[in-house]
Amino acid sequence: MEHLLGSLTGVVGLLAGAAICVILFVAILRALKRASLFSGSATYVVAACASLLSVIGMSRIFVGATGRSPGAGRENLLEFLLLPYAAMGIAMLLVLLLLLLRRMRPSQEEADGLSKLTSREARDHHDERRPSRNRMSLAAREETRQRGNQRLRHS
Repeated sequence: MEHLLGSLTGVVGLLAGAAICVILFVAILRALKRASLFSGSATYVVAACASLLSVIGMSRIFVGATGRSPGAGRENLLEFLLLPYAAMGIAMLLVLLLLLLRRMRPSQEEADGLSKLTSREARDHHDERRPSRNRMSLAAREETRQRGNQRLRHS
């Protein structure tokens, strides 16, 4: 029975680690694409490496490495190198969790039945009432084109 629970814990831990790795991969990939530091497949490779290193670092911190010897210098160096990636992974997961909670929590005005416009919705609503510069310039171009056509017809 104990062996079965140990193997089940290993499978659940592996699935949880894979889910965390995918979440971090997507977040890191999005950040790298927005920053435009890398191009093409290099972005995907860097995102995959960073997410894997962060999951490995988090698993070593929270679960611990098996078969550790207390005086191993290489083991301490590896944990030292994985520490920033683990910190990045933990920070990114916490920020994503806070953003999710903020999105799920209704505001006071929504609770009262009033819909609150976001700044983007308010800006879009404001822009709909007045014609945009592109529309005005297209209308002005069309008017100029029609005047030119009328002048050609009269001459």
